[in-house]
Amino acid sequence: MPLRFSTLSEAQDFTAKAWEVGLRGRNPERDVEYWKLGINLSRALDIVRHVWHTTALDLSTNLFVESPTINRMAARLYDGSALHPQELVRMREGDDSRPLYLFAGGTGLLLQYSDFVRSLDYPGVIYGVPVTGMNRRDEYSRSIPEEAARVVRLISRVHPGGAFRIMGYSSGGCVTLEAGRLLRSQGREVGFLGLLDTGLTDHYWPFGVWLSYMLPGLMETVKKRVQRVFQAAAKAGPAAPPADIVAPRRGTRYEFRFRDPTKPDYAFRSPHWRSDITPSDGLTRQRSLEMWGLYEPARYDGQVTFFFAISPNSISCSPQKYWPAYLSHVDWVPVPGNHITMMVGRYAVKLTAEVSARLRATLG
Repeated sequence: MPLRFSTLSEAQDFTAKAWEVGLRGRNPERDVEYWKLGINLSRALDIVRHVWHTTALDLSTNLFVESPTINRMAARLYDGSALHPQELVRMREGDDSRPLYLFAGGTGLLLQYSDFVRSLDYPGVIYGVPVTGMNRRDEYSRSIPEEAARVVRLISRVHPGGAFRIMGYSSGGCVTLEAGRLLRSQGREVGFLGLLDTGLTDHYWPFGVWLSYMLPGLMETVKKRVQRVFQAAAKAGPAAPPADIVAPRRGTRYEFRFRDPTKPDYAFRSPHWRSDITPSDGLTRQRSLEMWGLYEPARYDGQVTFFFAISPNSISCSPQKYWPAYLSHVDWVPVPGNHITMMVGRYAVKLTAEVSARLRATLG
């Protein structure tokens, strides 16, 4: 049963108390944007988890992007609209004639774009496109092409005409690529298509690439486990009780390549799975991982600008190892950081400098 508030003031007090969890007890100002208060993605997740555990109110983390202050979020809690996140989020104001569309990654969380959007030097309005189903009304798409078709219908309703500028982060880049393919098949211009460290599941890595990436980690894992066995045998006294398991078992990244994406437990065995999110956000991640696992890439003949992190990714090899087989015209742009940190803080500033220069070149 959704939590009901008898007055707006009650909703404001409730929201302020929830935000204090993310701010480690600090009393926040109620008309200041979340990022100015020091709330990042991790702290936003803490807040929505706290709300879920204490009230069973299942809020989307995207609510911080849609309603970035306590008072604005409280107003949406009071009128009930917070329970239905937006299909298209206006993340930053700008020239309506030159919109930029940012597709969410597999988590569906637009908050990952927070630093990116604030740092980007681009005059157009910026929209965030969550994964379908985040609005709690629509069914989740069953495949990435189906999701791309939904996205094209959505952005076409607000697009003023002219070239489309689209970008996607992580697995959201696969949706971006398919949206670009669909737009071009309709005879529409794609003025810019950017991928931000977009990967493919290891089902589609060449076997030699997969083996060379996995083998060193597997050998190190086996070595550590053997060491632990000998260390445990050498200890005197009773064995320590096993630690509590607080997350679903997910198998290992070494055998995930051979998992069937159609099986109901597929997402939970992915190395990308995380269980520290609320039920609805968790369902979004589950469906996204299933779509990503089923995605069969085909060659894309349009221009692509691919921004890739130069630091190693612990659960994926470099996209340059497998994407060239599918991209006819690609401009590779190395950026500092890893898959996560490239979107945060000073690395986000460096990333957006590269993105901004290329976006401005499309303005004529």
